[in-house]
Amino acid sequence: MSDAAPTSAVADSVTAVMDAADSAPGWLGPILGGSVLSAVSAAGSFAIEKKAPTVKTLGRDFILGAIFFLLISQLLPESTGKLLAAAFALFTISIPSSSSTPATSLLEEMEVRVGVPQF
Repeated sequence: MSDAAPTSAVADSVTAVMDAADSAPGWLGPILGGSVLSAVSAAGSFAIEKKAPTVKTLGRDFILGAIFFLLISQLLPESTGKLLAAAFALFTISIPSSSSTPATSLLEEMEVRVGVPQF
């Protein structure tokens, strides 16, 4: 009754990265959060004050960004996992899939199914 939709290479790589994000080390998220916050703060201080940020300011912003990411990841674990997977997908070109299960599209996984389950 239901035909499996063919998946694109992008959807396959996103699902592979999302699976890999579950096994990713826990320190990658705080590093990403700290780096983003310190980069935004450095760009803002350079644009407003017209001078380079100090090491103390960058270190403070990095620590705050890492703490903010850890707090948000406690409140929204699935969302932060998907955020990390999307960030890793930007930097990965191709990931070989070694799964023997049939691939499903990302939209099909997130779809809400109503009715009798098909066993």
